[in-house]
Amino acid sequence: MTQGAQVQEIAAALREAREEIARRWLERIAARVAVDKHFVFPSEDLLDEVPVLIEGIARHLGGDDDEISVNTPVVMKARELGRLRHAQGFSGRQILWEYEVLGAVILQWLDELDEAVSGAALPEPLVRRLFRALAAVQRATMDEFLANFEDRIIEREDRLRSFNRALSHELKNEVGAILGAARMMREDFVVADAALRERFVTMILDNGEKIERLLQNLVQLTHIDLDSRRQRNVLLPHAATEVARQLRGYAEAHGVRVEVAEDLPPLEVNGAAVDLCLSNLVANGIKYCDPAKADRWVRVRVGASGRDAQDACVIVEVADNGRGVPEFDRPRLFERFFRSDNTVDVEGTGLGLSLVRDAVERVGGRIWADFPESGETVFVFTLPARREADPA
Repeated sequence: MTQGAQVQEIAAALREAREEIARRWLERIAARVAVDKHFVFPSEDLLDEVPVLIEGIARHLGGDDDEISVNTPVVMKARELGRLRHAQGFSGRQILWEYEVLGAVILQWLDELDEAVSGAALPEPLVRRLFRALAAVQRATMDEFLANFEDRIIEREDRLRSFNRALSHELKNEVGAILGAARMMREDFVVADAALRERFVTMILDNGEKIERLLQNLVQLTHIDLDSRRQRNVLLPHAATEVARQLRGYAEAHGVRVEVAEDLPPLEVNGAAVDLCLSNLVANGIKYCDPAKADRWVRVRVGASGRDAQDACVIVEVADNGRGVPEFDRPRLFERFFRSDNTVDVEGTGLGLSLVRDAVERVGGRIWADFPESGETVFVFTLPARREADPA
């Protein structure tokens, strides 16, 4: 048999064995790392990725072209694999390792095949073409992976710049108000007027508390972690009462009554997440109160169903009778930096609700807003919880 005929025969055999080689590849990965094959390829369609790659490599081995064209199905599938790996959060090193394993599996299979058929070593031209083909599909996967990765970096950089601008603007405003009020208190006419002096003291305290809450949100966000060993668990009633206590002065300055329901269940929840959620939602209820209403309130209470059907999470509502949210603005409530048209006269960054959403979702909960016919605005969130008596 001529060398060319031998290469054609091996290429045909490789195409026929693509499912077997794909199975070996998955088994090799599973043996090296604790990962289920349905995470490696989380759908039946994507389970076909590697067989398609192997078939494309086999066709190249038996073909006349020295290089794999960028528009061939095998390259398109390799790019699809790059998008998948990016979406799954893989690193570039993991992708390179996957292809290293795939190459090793194919070479092992070819050695077994050649030993069984002829007992001779693999033809050198076939080995060279194999490595060129593997390099081409690996490059296509990495190109797509890196393109998506760069897009995400650019997006995050843009968001970080926007965040820094908004944060700087907010801090500048609050610090300016504090310094202005403090300087005024040195004036003789202020020193002599107790009511005016108290007004400036209140201004300093209000703006100082705003800065404190903003910094607390940022600190709490860094403490939220999916690793339960690093979580600080707190009892829900204690957390809600403490938030109400911290915001008491802010609420009194706006003529708002903060109520914490007595029937909050004594369940342990993620301390950082619940502090961030309640402090933001209650502070928003105070900040966006309706000045036209004589009775202004914010209420922290158990959700309508208390806990979900599987008794795995607590459902909490924060309701207020403030300005409300126009219907056309409601779908964008949790977007970063979004502010409704009816709140432009109140200072803010538009970050609070997006931070709350991120915090809730990072610990496995959900958040949404309801707008009942009574006119209330109700923010509802769920958090994984356990009873105080449950074992750690």
